[in-house]
Amino acid sequence: MITNISMNSGATLQIPDGFQIQKLDQENKRIKLESPEKDMNIFLIESKGSNLKHAIEDAWKSVIPKFDHKIAQTMEPPSPSGYDAFLIQNYEADKETFIQALAQRKNDTIWAFLISGPAATVHKRNSQILSFLSSLKIPDMIIEDLTAKPLKSIKENIGQFNQSIVQAMRKLDVPGISIAIVENGEIVFEKGYGVKKWGEQDHINEHTLMKIGSISKSMTTLLMAKLIEEGKFKWCTKVQEIYPDFQVDDDVLSKTFVMEQLASGSTGMPRKDLPMILNYKSKDVFQQLATTKPTTESKETFQYNNQMITAVGYVSAHAVYPKKSMDQAFCDLMVEKVFEPMGMIQTTFTPIENFALPHSKTIDGKVQFLSLQDDEFSDFQKPAGGIWSSAHDMALYLITELQNGINPFGKRIFDKQNLMYRRIPQIKLGHDSYYGLGWGLTKPKGINCIRHGGGTFGFKSMLRFYPDKKCGFIILTNGVAGDFLHDYISSKILELWFDTNEKSSELLEHYSQLSDNQDIEFKEKLSEPKAEWMRPFLGKYQNDELGVFKIKQDQGNYIFDMGVYKTKLMMHEEKNGENTLGFIMSPFTGFTLIPMEGGSFKMIEGQHDYVFKKLH
Repeated sequence: MITNISMNSGATLQIPDGFQIQKLDQENKRIKLESPEKDMNIFLIESKGSNLKHAIEDAWKSVIPKFDHKIAQTMEPPSPSGYDAFLIQNYEADKETFIQALAQRKNDTIWAFLISGPAATVHKRNSQILSFLSSLKIPDMIIEDLTAKPLKSIKENIGQFNQSIVQAMRKLDVPGISIAIVENGEIVFEKGYGVKKWGEQDHINEHTLMKIGSISKSMTTLLMAKLIEEGKFKWCTKVQEIYPDFQVDDDVLSKTFVMEQLASGSTGMPRKDLPMILNYKSKDVFQQLATTKPTTESKETFQYNNQMITAVGYVSAHAVYPKKSMDQAFCDLMVEKVFEPMGMIQTTFTPIENFALPHSKTIDGKVQFLSLQDDEFSDFQKPAGGIWSSAHDMALYLITELQNGINPFGKRIFDKQNLMYRRIPQIKLGHDSYYGLGWGLTKPKGINCIRHGGGTFGFKSMLRFYPDKKCGFIILTNGVAGDFLHDYISSKILELWFDTNEKSSELLEHYSQLSDNQDIEFKEKLSEPKAEWMRPFLGKYQNDELGVFKIKQDQGNYIFDMGVYKTKLMMHEEKNGENTLGFIMSPFTGFTLIPMEGGSFKMIEGQHDYVFKKLH
């Protein structure tokens, strides 16, 4: 049931299910939202003025008079469509606490959102928080509607488009990028820029392979759709009917899960990437899930979980080839049922030629290439993020999706009903956005957009298509700032297609500053640890889920060694003054180990604290 609340100005918002609302004054200028756990609050304060910083200061004082947290970071991204200004402030706190303020202004009215609570709760409730924030509807605000606007071909602005990409790559230090754009069933643009390996001259083209990361999820659900079409199972088939050994750390729930749920992000199972990244060689995806408990009810809130969709991809393949290893069965079926029918002859799980290397940044902010071993973890999670493809091949995928199952050569290869079933909303991501089965579903400026991004260590990808306009694009990059570059290019493409203002130039400037500041902020808090401080930390540590690591001294440096990953350690001063051990080498630059009483260490990820006990 949707619950609305109106503010003094006439602005309205929608309250997420399970949250409690409290009015803090009679005029409806201040409200308080409390999470179902009752440990996280969102305050909304409406005021008059022009200065967002002052409005935030006054807002905190009005609801928490003794609020004294210092500002750790201030960001002024381009304001959302329809607003005049936007400001974000993050505050100093320990790693287990999240404090943030957001303010946006229209004319002389300011809406300040203040968020405070455990970081784990914020992580768990993130989609509901975003849904609340983005539901703000202001009287008489005019949002541009693109539904009636005709598509203007990108071919009319190729020179401008090329120039904008080259400029953005330089600003964001992205080594290489490959793009393809589809309009009305045809590839109208495809091109590569930059290099496969930083410092060398082997250039990327539209056929260069890069890892597409989580876009793989949409292709896994497409395989599921094909197998359902062939009668191998149904969307509603219970997972244990196909693979009885499937389980999570809840026996009752394990028996109820059906195939489509595992790809929906709505199971209540939390995100747990660290076991997948650090311990993939010792514990497979099913062993990882067996020790994972749900943290919400099913359909309560969106929670991204890579292991769940990896599991359903492997279980789907097991339904066809029960005598093969699940990994081999999945690979064989993807080639046979998905890649080859669409003409994606380059797409693979094991690149041999014309592939790019992943890249990261050093602690000094310089670009460096990584080995494929640094990115190897996703090879053990193929249905969730292990596919290698090119911009050209992904354009063929786009065409097939836009034609609802008819491949680029005019042949129907997927049943329309099951293909389209993947685009049915399963759970809210935001006010007007949802997650389907391996797809994000949004409606920017009135037009339907089907999308998914991807990211591994050193590769970033973005795919979007607009069924109503019969167009779409794919962007593949081999650099850590790829997410920033994707947002910029996506905005630029929409501007050229529909002659609309997506503030792409402002966005590029904002991302350029943000990227530079992130490098500086972490490095400024680093120092060489003193021997007497480090001496008690030397030794071997173990966590049941993440495995074993050693801290050792080597030629005057202190080294974290987990077998798969190694890095030099330095002392890092946290925002609350606490000293931790910071990782300063790729691909984990910026990660920290938190010392605990009794000689243990803690790693924090989302909703989870992983404690490593010292082995004697």
